[in-house]
Amino acid sequence: MYSLLGFAAYSSGSQAKDRPIYALKDDKMSTPNLPAQTELPGQRPQVQRERNTRFEVVALALIVLLCVALRFYHLGAASLWSDEIFSRYYVDLFGLHYALSEGLSRETNPPTYYLLLQGWMALWGSSEAALRSLSALASTLCVPVTYLLGHEFVGKSRALAGALLFALCPMSIYFAQETRVYALLMLASSLALWAAAVFERDTRSWKAAFSYLLFATLCLYLHATGLLFVVACAGAVWLWLLSKGASARRALWKWTALNGLVLLLGLPYYLHVFAATKTGIINYVPPAGIHQLVYCFSLVVAGIVTPYPWPAFLLAAAVCIALVVSLWLNPPSSRANVTLIGIPCLFVVLVLVLSLRRPILLPRTLVFMVVPLCVLAGRQILVTGRARFAVILSLVAAFGTGLFFQATARNSDKEPWREISQTLAPELTKADLVVYSPVSNPEVLLYYAPQVKNLRLWDLGLPPTIMRAAADRLHIAPITEPEILQAIQSGQSVWVLSHSFDLSRVNALQTRVPAIFFREWFCGKVPCVAAAHWQTHP
Repeated sequence: MYSLLGFAAYSSGSQAKDRPIYALKDDKMSTPNLPAQTELPGQRPQVQRERNTRFEVVALALIVLLCVALRFYHLGAASLWSDEIFSRYYVDLFGLHYALSEGLSRETNPPTYYLLLQGWMALWGSSEAALRSLSALASTLCVPVTYLLGHEFVGKSRALAGALLFALCPMSIYFAQETRVYALLMLASSLALWAAAVFERDTRSWKAAFSYLLFATLCLYLHATGLLFVVACAGAVWLWLLSKGASARRALWKWTALNGLVLLLGLPYYLHVFAATKTGIINYVPPAGIHQLVYCFSLVVAGIVTPYPWPAFLLAAAVCIALVVSLWLNPPSSRANVTLIGIPCLFVVLVLVLSLRRPILLPRTLVFMVVPLCVLAGRQILVTGRARFAVILSLVAAFGTGLFFQATARNSDKEPWREISQTLAPELTKADLVVYSPVSNPEVLLYYAPQVKNLRLWDLGLPPTIMRAAADRLHIAPITEPEILQAIQSGQSVWVLSHSFDLSRVNALQTRVPAIFFREWFCGKVPCVAAAHWQTHP
């Protein structure tokens, strides 16, 4: 890292303009000690440019290797949690036809990632590490994309710094080690941002138009919030072009038509999504407000597993203050402001507005913001002035702390189903009845303890969800609370596995018939799974 920063400082000198490295070097080139006849005019600058290019390629390759090492280290150490296990079995259980038809309105996420994961498993298997390696690969590919995005705005050296920051970013590492769509979404949204940046520079570029059309549409089909991301891109760039006046009128119409085509391509999926939002299956998301926004931003900067509010909030606040001051003293170009600041801010506003009706603000909702954050930070740590030292110190503290917790507390926020199955599988196998609580994932034992039989799903008449549909596919019949009590009172061996949202129901059951065994497993400081066992004499 220090070699990169040293090269950047030498290349950029004291100039704050966003120009390529070789241009700055060429401005300083002189050959006073060499005879004029020994080299052709311009030969020395050409040699220097080639050296710089080789250095940039080597530096980027080293950053990619660092990224690979951080993302594949202990890739399978943490247990799969409920959502990851669902990713593993969705297409296997329901089939391709369901995923592309009825599943569009039952599952809140598009089927694209699940289908890609199915093909990935055919190649590499379904172990924890194999399942997560798709996300690790997508996150690794974000490094060159981050460099390309930075190169559009801040020059090569600062783009390398941004790519290095992304490789070290705790949040990017966390989602690179999860069998969910978010690393792939980060890659697609970063490519869409890059395409938008190229379009802003050259509105006649068909490469930019086609790339934006492809990757913005892919965002729509990777995650439900992809629609908000596309609207944010469209709105921020549209307002910027509008401010250019009559000279940008043609570009304005072209950008409007391009985003209209993206939304048209995404329409078949979103007609089903609007039906899915009425099922109530995302009611666990807390209401969006200032506290929730601060919480999400803190984890974006400091890492998902870094304890909140201490030290995550203080670390994120330090980074935010340092960046704001640095950007005020050394502002980027208007084009960079639109892409790296305007689009993320407009996206947050749209999320908050939508959350007034249906809360959707979670740290993973803001996952794409990691890339523009790293590009901006990479620029600011190499600008002139003392403010850069504050940015460097705050980033070292935030990312260093996040990496520490990521390395030492990988499983702190994931349900430890591997440990639970290893502990309880012998008893569950011998049980007369094993009951999943109402909102639990019925697939967890299918992955970690497939030998367990006599499974039932505690039915409280909740709205039909994709998890309930999964239980039907697994031929797990529902069971009511009176039937559970009857089985306990008849002397049967009854186990109840409960998700954190259902702990109150298990506790209420214990007040009626005390359990002979009860244990909670914690995700951080919060209980996330509980197991209770009853076996009374009739």
